[in-house]
Amino acid sequence: LADPGKLPNGQTTIPFEFPLKPSNPKLSLFETYHGVFVNVQYMISVDMERGLFAKNQRETIPFMVINPGPVDANPTPKPVSFVLEPKKLKNVKGR
Repeated sequence: LADPGKLPNGQTTIPFEFPLKPSNPKLSLFETYHGVFVNVQYMISVDMERGLFAKNQRETIPFMVINPGPVDANPTPKPVSFVLEPKKLKNVKGR
C-alpha cells in the first residue's frame, strides 16, 4: 500500500479500496444491524509493522453496510399478521 520508510509527524492518509463480496455469490450481504439478540457488524483491521525497536500497531474500526435494494416507484404495502402478548416478551415479565 505504501512504500517502506518514515511517515511524517501528524496524520497521514493512505487511500485504498477493496471489493466487498459475500462468501456465497447467490446471496447478498446482510445490512449492518444491531438488535437485542443479534448483531450483524462489519469490521476492518489495519496492521502497521514498525521497526525492530517499535511495537507494531493494529487498528480495527467498524463500518456500515447499507443495501438499498431495488427501487420500486410504486411499492404495494402487504399486511403482516402477528400477535403481541406481554407474557411472551422476556423484558416485560413480572411488571
